[in-house]
Order: sequence, then C-alpha cells, then structure tokens
Amino acid sequence: MHKLLVWSGNDNLDVAAQYAVSADFVKGLAGQEGAGAFINTHAYQGAVFSHLRKRKADPSPLNPLLMGRAGVQRHIEIFGNTHRARTRAARHDGVPSRTPLVNSPGATWVGFG
Repeated sequence: MHKLLVWSGNDNLDVAAQYAVSADFVKGLAGQEGAGAFINTHAYQGAVFSHLRKRKADPSPLNPLLMGRAGVQRHIEIFGNTHRARTRAARHDGVPSRTPLVNSPGATWVGFG
C-alpha cells in the first residue's frame, strides 16, 4: 500500500513566493503522512498522464510515480526552491520571468489517498 500526495493549484508568477511557502508546508505534511507517490493534477506541469497511459498499456515496468518517501520529499523541495528562485529573479530583473509560467486561476490544495 502506498500513500499518494495529490498537488494542485495555480502557477501564476505573482504567487510564486506563496507557492514556495506552501511547498514547505506540504513537505512537512507529506513527511508526517509518509507519502511515497506524487501526482500533480495539471497535465501541462509534468508527465503524469503520459506515465498513466503507458502503465495502462503495459503495467510490467516499474511505476515512475512511486518515488518513495525520500523521492517525494526531494520533489517537493525542488518545487519550492524553483519558486523561491523565480521570485528572486523577478525582484532582481524587474520582469516576471524569462520563462513565463502558465497563468491559471485557482487555489493550492493537497490531499492524501
């Protein structure tokens, strides 16, 4: 049995600093709950749906969504650090980013299953 962390929200650069704070919070929750698998609900933010389609077609290879506890912790850490860096770059450059994030309204939410 695996515990799954489901992450969602918006990725507007205006809230990148909050995303970094939220990632720190979620990292703590995921650690407490022992999450060993991670899914982001936005298809454009990763290869989750591609992985799921491949698994449906051929379930024999190892499941790339099962990262283990340490892998989920590292994944969230990288996500938070990326948003911290984007926030610093925007403050330094005076421009949002050289690689714009997709602007989508929404609120961050997390669930464990």
